[in-house]
Amino acid sequence: MATIWTLSSTKGGCGKTTLAALLAGEAVRNGAEVTLVDTDPNQPLVAWAAKGNLPDQLQVIGDTDKSGHNLTQLISELRQSSRFIIIDTEGTDNLRSGVAMQIADLVIIPAKWSELDTNQALKVENFLKVAEASLGRTIPSVIVPSQVETTFETRNTRILRAELEARGTQWIDPPVLSKDVFRAIFTQGRLLQDVETTSTSRSLEAARDNVQAVARAIAQASLHQTQTI
Repeated sequence: MATIWTLSSTKGGCGKTTLAALLAGEAVRNGAEVTLVDTDPNQPLVAWAAKGNLPDQLQVIGDTDKSGHNLTQLISELRQSSRFIIIDTEGTDNLRSGVAMQIADLVIIPAKWSELDTNQALKVENFLKVAEASLGRTIPSVIVPSQVETTFETRNTRILRAELEARGTQWIDPPVLSKDVFRAIFTQGRLLQDVETTSTSRSLEAARDNVQAVARAIAQASLHQTQTI
């Protein structure tokens, strides 16, 4: 049976699609067969895969049915054939994104360290609480700080972290850093481990270390929440 991670946000530009691609690459690097489901109307992951440079262990499927009915059927079929499914949702509040979150084993909520992004992340968490009451089960979730320029903690970051902690909201550390090489994977149509870059080997290694650390933190958060349910 497949593990399903859904990336969700009610706004665009928070690094959701980039994180989906990075997590898929990390899962492939660790030997998993992965299916990425692209529900964004612009189909950025489908365009990424169309460049033809992704490995056979990763398949990318586009879903354009906004009702969410097709997604439900698609995931039901993929559960039998994929070990790991990652769903990248549209950056708006819509029915299909709600379906994607309700069928997930973990909802990943990328957010910049900004008042706007964290408020939208909390909006997703509020939706999950309502969905949990309806479904009669807990839907684990975690906020992932993204597009962070530096690991140095600013005053703004401290304030936002304190607000999240006061609400009992779970977020991971380290954040997803802002790296040129993360954008290069879409230009080249490659996974991070296969990207060709003019960056120094040290810079590339630092980017890969960041993704590996983020993936481990997300997996640990998922395991912790599952054990406490």
